[in-house]
Amino acid sequence: MSQYEREVSAPDFSLVCRFAAVLDVPEAYFYAVDEDLATLILQYHRYKKNNPNSTLLITPQ
Repeated sequence: MSQYEREVSAPDFSLVCRFAAVLDVPEAYFYAVDEDLATLILQYHRYKKNNPNSTLLITPQ
């Protein structure tokens, strides 16, 4: 088991940036501690990628 999996060590930000580029996800995704937040980050990333000139408005329910 790697030191990353055992949480003995953590990848530095430059490595996280490389992972993000390869996986086409934002860097913030790797730091989200809540699954719902991680999902929202991915959804926003995909939305902005497909709609670069638009603005996403999030309103309370």
